[in-house]
Amino acid sequence: MTTVEPPKKKRITQSMLGQADKCLRSFQYSLQRPEWVKQVGSAERAVGTGYHAGLAMYYAERQVDPTVQPDVERMIQEAIRVFSLSTKIDLYDNTPIDEFRWSDKVPDFGAAVGLIETLLGAYVANKWYVPDDRKILGVELDETYTDPVTRRDFKLAADLAVRDTDNWIELYDHKSGAKAWADGKDDPRKQNQSPLYTWAARLKWPDAAGIRFVFDIITYPGAKTPVRFDRRVTLPTPAHELAVVTKAHDLVDLYKTVVVEMGRDLPANPASTLCNPKWCDYFSGCPYGAALEADRNAVTILKPAPLIERTTNKNAELNPQPEVDPRPDEGSTVDVS
Repeated sequence: MTTVEPPKKKRITQSMLGQADKCLRSFQYSLQRPEWVKQVGSAERAVGTGYHAGLAMYYAERQVDPTVQPDVERMIQEAIRVFSLSTKIDLYDNTPIDEFRWSDKVPDFGAAVGLIETLLGAYVANKWYVPDDRKILGVELDETYTDPVTRRDFKLAADLAVRDTDNWIELYDHKSGAKAWADGKDDPRKQNQSPLYTWAARLKWPDAAGIRFVFDIITYPGAKTPVRFDRRVTLPTPAHELAVVTKAHDLVDLYKTVVVEMGRDLPANPASTLCNPKWCDYFSGCPYGAALEADRNAVTILKPAPLIERTTNKNAELNPQPEVDPRPDEGSTVDVS
C-alpha cells in the first residue's frame, strides 16, 4: 500500500474549512500544496488586500492614539502601495505570484486605483469606522491557540479586535467585493469563520463578558449605484463553536486516514459552480478540473436517433400495447462493494 507523507504541521483556519465545504480535493491540495500548483493572484483579491491595508493604517494609529482621525489620503497611498505589491507577491503566505489575472470589474491598474480611492473615500466620508468608544486591542490579529484536548493548533484571526464599554470583545472582518451579501450569509450556521474565531477568542480573553464577530461588507459601486456598506453582527453560541471545531477535527482525521495512511485521494466536486479557474487555484492540475476540459472538443458527439412518428391507427389506439419499462433490470439490489 502506498503511503503519503503528512504535510508539515499547519494551523486549522476558516479558509481551510471553506476549501473542504467547496471540494474535499481542494482541501487536500491546500494541505499538500502540490508542486504543480501555480500561485495565482487576482485583481479583486489584490484590491481587497489594499483596502485592508488602508484601514489597518488608520486603526494601528488609533490604537496608539485613540483621538486620531483617519487621514484618507495617506490611507489611499498605503492601499495602492500594497495593491501594487500584491500583483507580485501573495502577502498571505509570502510567495511569488506566478500568474496575475485582471477581471471585468478591475481590468487594469488605473481601474484598481480608482476603485481603492472610491472605497476608502466612502468609508471615511460616511464614518463607517468602528465607534470611538471602542478600545483597539489588535490590528491584523494573527495568533495560534491550541485545543486543550486534541493539542491541535487553530488560528485566531481578525482584521480588528476591540473591547466595548461593557467588556465585550468584537472581532471585525473587512470584506469587499462586487456583489452584496445575501440575507443570512452571516448566520453562524452558514459559515465557519465566526464560530471558529469566537471559540479561539474565548481562549485569549477568558474574562470577557462575551464575544461578537462583525462582518463589515463594502460593495463596489455600480453604473447607477453608489458604494454600499453593511455591518452584520453575529453571536455564535457554544453549540455553533463546538460544531465547527468538531468538523475541523473530523476533516483532519479524514485526511490522515484516507490520504496519509491509505495513500488515496479525497473526492472532488466538479459539479460545483466554484470548480473553475476563477475560483479554484488548483484547477489547472486537478484531474477533475482542466483535465476534463482539455478534450471536450475532441469528443465524438453521438447523433440522436430519428424520432418515430406517432401512429394514427385507430385500432392501435383502442388496443394499446403494454408499455415497456425502459430502465435496465439490475435486480432488487445493486452491488456497490
